[in-house]
Amino acid sequence: MVFLIYNFNSGIAGIGLSNPYDLYDNHPKTLNHGKYLYIYAAYLGKPDMVAGIMLHEFQHLINVSVNRVNEKQTMNLWLNEALSESTSVLFAHGISRGRNKIFNLLPYYSFYSWYINDIIPTRSSFDAINVSYSSSSVFMKWILEKGGKEAIRAIANSDPSLETRARLVNSVQGLNIGNSVEEIFKSWIKDMYNGKVSDIKFDTMDFMDDRFDRTLMDSSQRLPLAPGGFIIYDANKYNLDNIQGLKKQVLDAENNLYLVWNPKFDSVDVEGKINANDVIWIAPIKISTTPSTSKSEMLNFDYSKFSRMPIDKVLTVEEVIRAKSRK
Repeated sequence: MVFLIYNFNSGIAGIGLSNPYDLYDNHPKTLNHGKYLYIYAAYLGKPDMVAGIMLHEFQHLINVSVNRVNEKQTMNLWLNEALSESTSVLFAHGISRGRNKIFNLLPYYSFYSWYINDIIPTRSSFDAINVSYSSSSVFMKWILEKGGKEAIRAIANSDPSLETRARLVNSVQGLNIGNSVEEIFKSWIKDMYNGKVSDIKFDTMDFMDDRFDRTLMDSSQRLPLAPGGFIIYDANKYNLDNIQGLKKQVLDAENNLYLVWNPKFDSVDVEGKINANDVIWIAPIKISTTPSTSKSEMLNFDYSKFSRMPIDKVLTVEEVIRAKSRK
């Protein structure tokens, strides 16, 4: 291995990269012949992170060598990246913890359509590609907890002649988590919801939450759900029955929570690019609940007794009633 440490131009994203074309003898995009990893020198003050990125990129080179160079077959990007993310889950826990943090903050579960930032523009300091990285990392964490290192090794060593989805499905047959990628993804999210993935918590997608408006939604407050993307929503708050193309399944009947997803898996190409026509735009109908208490009773409600409620926002009728019920 050759580690080329250099002050790349300031526009580079991330800490390190690999160039798969370096593995070819004669290719127009070859930069250096051989197994090169490129490390951005500005990050050398964070050696643990740099080491983790080296592992991530090295796995990419292994993947290219095994699949594209030797077998003339490219593994689809979503599983390629998931295998590289597994190196952090196994060996670079600082990076893995960072992925978990983003995953826990944003209840949008998607890495099948890798370049989600093509439909969710970068705003402020948040790049939506982090959704893909965090989701794939947590997915591989789940695979590790379900089947151990052998399960990850089985995916990496799966038959390169197979289509990528078949490679995953065949590799995890013994784990009883599903017979299709769609079923496997549903099992993953259900286990997460039921607390079966350590250090991971679920959240529902609240379409009116400022956090998600700033990071995931467009200016019209619509949420673009990429093919293979999943969210959980509260049917007590929102009605999604008017959204065409969504698949829906009850996740928690007692609390009226639903799992919904974009089932257009076939529309994503090998490089993880999304066809804009296959994105499902969710503009939910907010359900207005009729309060059982009178308006005058609400106006007489003593807010000061609930100091832990946020004071930097206008409280809705529903929030006041909820707070009062907890009194």
